[in-house]
Amino acid sequence: MEKAGSEMIKIFNSKNLEIETKSNNTPVTIADKISNDIIIFELEKISNIPIISEESEKINNPLFNTYWLIDPLDGTKCFIEKDNDFSIMISLIIENKPHFSAVYVPMKKIFYYAQKNKGSFFIDSENKTFKMNCNKNTKLSDFKMVISKHHFTDEDKKYSELLGIVNYIKMGSIGIKLAEIANTNSDIYLNFDGLNQWDLAPGQLILEEAGGIVFDKSGNEFSYNSSNLRFKNGVIAISCKNRKSEIIKNINNGD
Repeated sequence: MEKAGSEMIKIFNSKNLEIETKSNNTPVTIADKISNDIIIFELEKISNIPIISEESEKINNPLFNTYWLIDPLDGTKCFIEKDNDFSIMISLIIENKPHFSAVYVPMKKIFYYAQKNKGSFFIDSENKTFKMNCNKNTKLSDFKMVISKHHFTDEDKKYSELLGIVNYIKMGSIGIKLAEIANTNSDIYLNFDGLNQWDLAPGQLILEEAGGIVFDKSGNEFSYNSSNLRFKNGVIAISCKNRKSEIIKNINNGD
């Protein structure tokens, strides 16, 4: 990830990002593509596990029991705007669940990672490692919500008002958002636009191993399947497991 990050920083500091628009109307840069190639090359050197990436996913994937899931540049809009709030994200899916995840923030040289049943960790810019344990007893009215720098929708606003949340923090990459909930700098993230697996898996495990929980609008936890890569029933990530039922009730009462 650091090798991909180094190349990404060179492009970030250059004048030519080679920006294109993908079929889903989202931007992609040369940095997305180079990071993708480096990560795939490095993963193929250490394992024979199938790889699914945002930048090279197949339309009809076979049903894999185990696979790498990568987002080579999460927060492309931040990258284009010369905002350093973007990341590289990797997760290993086994039996429909993330078992290892990592989020690397190249411009800040910080690293979040987690292994299932082993905890969640933060490595700072001085290479010091800290175990993360998120806020677990915060009242809902005191929650800090982490929101996108680019698309805080009317629906997101509606649900935050239903929950009585008034404190907001803006961040870019989804991986950073969920990792920062794990790192006690926020308490909740909402998304009702739909997310792809590579958007969610890395941050999900990092948050859950720090004591948080991630679920959909109906209260269901997420099951990862290589043939169905998009979650469409909303994503709610919180620091306090004991607020789950209260949040689901408030959200569904507003529909």
